[in-house]
Amino acid sequence: MNKYIVILLISIFLSCGSKNPKSHAVMKLKDGTTIEGKMTDPSHYVAGSTKKLSIKTKDGKIKYNNDEIEQLTISGENKVYNPIYSHKIFSTKKNGKVKYIWMTPVSVTNGKAKLYSAEQEQTDQKGRYIGTSTYYYVWKDGEDACNYLYNKDIGLSIGAGSLYRTMIKQVFSDCPDLVKKSKDEKYKPNNKSVIDVVNEYNSMCGNKF
Repeated sequence: MNKYIVILLISIFLSCGSKNPKSHAVMKLKDGTTIEGKMTDPSHYVAGSTKKLSIKTKDGKIKYNNDEIEQLTISGENKVYNPIYSHKIFSTKKNGKVKYIWMTPVSVTNGKAKLYSAEQEQTDQKGRYIGTSTYYYVWKDGEDACNYLYNKDIGLSIGAGSLYRTMIKQVFSDCPDLVKKSKDEKYKPNNKSVIDVVNEYNSMCGNKF
């Protein structure tokens, strides 16, 4: 009987545990020092803000302030520490104060707009892991910080298409042609991904020439 209790407890623990394991990381500091070890991906937590990152090396765990880090690569993927305008999800109000979070660059057509992603784990009322939401941010040349564009949430999102078109109108207000196109009902997250939208913006209004 005790054996089955232990197995049950282990199963519960695993279901509640984080889905952000430690991965191989290379951290280059602004003083030229390169640190190699294992750490959790800081772009995996949108809501959390920490002033220091911890990396486990062969000499033990070391912590560094975010502003000490020049470059961070985890599992071969670059991470960047960008400013974002604070924005309440599902709110159409103007962006507020600026804060910084770690992000992952997303490949898009070259132009004025760059796209980044970050993630946040979701749990149920009992604290059990149920999935991960991905948040997307756009940083255009000449702007002081990234703007929130869309979050790919778990489960169903009522009115997602309408909210999506509203955010496109806000973020890309400098491109009337794109805003006009986005009023079409086909501009829904499932039909027009954030990558598609940013690519359209860079092609229509974001050329650097």
